[in-house]
Amino acid sequence: MKVNKKKEYKKRKISRLLMKPKNNKDIKKNNEVSQKQKAVKKKKKSDKAECNIENTKCNKRNNPLVLFFILFVLMSVVAAGFLSVNYFPDKYEETTSSDSVTEQTAETTTEESVTEAFCLNNYDTIQQQIDYIAERNGAVGVQVAVIEDGSISGLFNYGWAKLNKTEMTDDHKIRVASISKILVGIAAMLLYEDGIIDIDKSIAGIWDTEIQNPYYPDDPITIRNMLNHTSSIYSYGDGYSMYYSSVKNRFKNCYSELRPGDISAWCYNNYVFRALGMTLELAADRKLDDILAEKVYGPLDIDAAFAAGDIKGTDLIVTLYDEDNNVERSADRLSTFHCSENPGAEGLYYAGGLTISANDLAKIVCMLVNEGEYEGQQILSKKSVRIMESCFTEPLEDGTYQGTPLVYMPGLYGREGIYFHTGSAYGSFNCMSYDPKTGDGVVVLTTGAVDLARTADIRYICDDINSFIYDVIR
Repeated sequence: MKVNKKKEYKKRKISRLLMKPKNNKDIKKNNEVSQKQKAVKKKKKSDKAECNIENTKCNKRNNPLVLFFILFVLMSVVAAGFLSVNYFPDKYEETTSSDSVTEQTAETTTEESVTEAFCLNNYDTIQQQIDYIAERNGAVGVQVAVIEDGSISGLFNYGWAKLNKTEMTDDHKIRVASISKILVGIAAMLLYEDGIIDIDKSIAGIWDTEIQNPYYPDDPITIRNMLNHTSSIYSYGDGYSMYYSSVKNRFKNCYSELRPGDISAWCYNNYVFRALGMTLELAADRKLDDILAEKVYGPLDIDAAFAAGDIKGTDLIVTLYDEDNNVERSADRLSTFHCSENPGAEGLYYAGGLTISANDLAKIVCMLVNEGEYEGQQILSKKSVRIMESCFTEPLEDGTYQGTPLVYMPGLYGREGIYFHTGSAYGSFNCMSYDPKTGDGVVVLTTGAVDLARTADIRYICDDINSFIYDVIR
């Protein structure tokens, strides 16, 4: 069941080097409110204690057994308070101070959830842990967006957009590699809703040529099986031409001996997503960026594009570094990349070129987790979101379930299950994810971190931050 509960979106700019209220009046006001809350709660506790004493008979008050019991309870409370200091898991090798834990406990009522207490009152603590994880993984720059109950609740940054020159901010744009496929999927769903495409019909008519696996003449190559990596089309490398004439000609002989649409034909396929982007543009006679700008980016106030040079804020493009701090793709070079103005002319950027901020990508996550709705606007239909989340019943070798094109993994990060997609290229390691049951989610965009992966090809830095965030907002 989806979470539709809405909260007011409060954008919070929190950087590693600067975290403060807007002005001194805000500081004074916040301190006064905090002191009043503490005083009221202290008085309530005091009144309750006095009431209990008055209701206790004198002979029991002086009873040694009663005194021993009271002493035992007090010692238990002290011990519980001491144990609560070790809030973070051992693998993070850090604990909060006893003062901060005591203050957090005092300001939390029984009606507030752990999630609210942590995210609303512990931005500094979260930032400190993200800094630690980023440093441990050797990152140059990091953006993190946290989603709780279907709304963005925190934005965090670490390090540099340009090494030793420009600090990372909420507004910087990072090339997110294969997360681009999620936006291709959203574009496909928008065209499907408008009746422009049929995701279960052969794409041959769109290309005006024969497109058919000769080994399975009754099983068409469709947009659906392109989205879920079971098209049976060969996974060509990056060196192959992605211009219209080359792709069209290649459709004559590009098939494996596996059945299209069957899980046995699964093969993660960047080439197919490039061709898919072209297919959608040919069907709509519009650029994917234009479709998304009208129906998604505009309503959600997002600045993003499949080619970095096509975003509005090209001065905010992040330089990509490898784990040795060598430049993989400079911001200047990325800003020269542009999609063709002719729909379907080429597909260079649809498998991995999307350039976007964690904040803007988190809006996409919020839309998905809220069944296509974002702040009262229905961006995608509920049916379209269900299609994107629909998975094969058989797992892949790594225990994940392939969706369309989202990926699902049960039990990930201690949740019942997580939908996610990764993106890794040119030193940029990224992950977007969400828990469909609780509405929680995390977006992690990075550059320059160590190139090591764990479960489901999620890089260490993304996995560490995901694990930490999902644990503390539980």
